Amino acid sequence: MNEFMNIFYFNPFALLPLLTSLVALSLGIFICSKDQKNPLNQAFLLWSLPLFGWLFSYSLNYFSKDPHLALVFIRLGS
Repeated sequence: MNEFMNIFYFNPFALLPLLTSLVALSLGIFICSKDQKNPLNQAFLLWSLPLFGWLFSYSLNYFSKDPHLALVFIRLGS
């Protein structure tokens, strides 16, 4: 736990992308679970997965203390 606190810190600006990423992921899974064979539902899930990755990596960027680690998260999200 102590190592985790040395890498990240609380930033209120990171909460909105974090919550939005979780909503996008859960919405994509929920929509696809209703009718898995529908191509429109599958396309929506395939659209929500990169959206989740992009927003989640940017929220981790905002939480990180180390600039090198923040750059890694930015590159993952781009």
